[in-house]
Amino acid sequence: MKRKVIILTLILVLLSFQYVKLAYAPIIPHIYTLDLPLYAPARITVNYAYTNNVSIRDISTLGQSMYKYSGGPTQVVFEAEDIDTYSFTVEIWYDKPVNQTITVGVWSGTAQPMQGLSFESSFEHVIFQFTLRVSEEPHFPTEQEVAKATVAQIADELSQYYEQSRQLTESISQITITVSLLVLVSIIVSITSLLIVGVLYRSLKRSVQT
Repeated sequence: MKRKVIILTLILVLLSFQYVKLAYAPIIPHIYTLDLPLYAPARITVNYAYTNNVSIRDISTLGQSMYKYSGGPTQVVFEAEDIDTYSFTVEIWYDKPVNQTITVGVWSGTAQPMQGLSFESSFEHVIFQFTLRVSEEPHFPTEQEVAKATVAQIADELSQYYEQSRQLTESISQITITVSLLVLVSIIVSITSLLIVGVLYRSLKRSVQT
């Protein structure tokens, strides 16, 4: 009987140690790492099941850029308007494993629509590590801007054409005047030559008759 009591006691002690081990075992977080190239202004939201144990930490930038962030029981928001590289961590805790779909909303620049990323989770401790590489948004001309530029180009080409035509007209006018003067001079020289020849002929004729 005493032997059975001792064995039962040992079993209970071993079970209690096992329970303590399980109760105080460290919870290993599930980590998601996101490296996102974005255009300014950039905005990130993380949506999750309700919890009062959430934090945004380890925020850093390569430059001195400004940023804004906020957090609540169901959503975290991070906003970056400057061109820079931003790093931050979102940490979410629960008292027990929670089956959920965590969604990350991504806004990049002013022309692109929001993109959504989904992550299936069944963990007590979830960590999102973000790196946002924010660059300048490229500008693509609108139809109005293209039309305006086309009209301006046509107007400039017409202006150049009119200027070239005016210069050509002036050149032709100057050539015409020059040619006219040369013709007039030639006529005057011809007439003068004829008069001189006539006078000489008469003088020569009188001399012969005498």
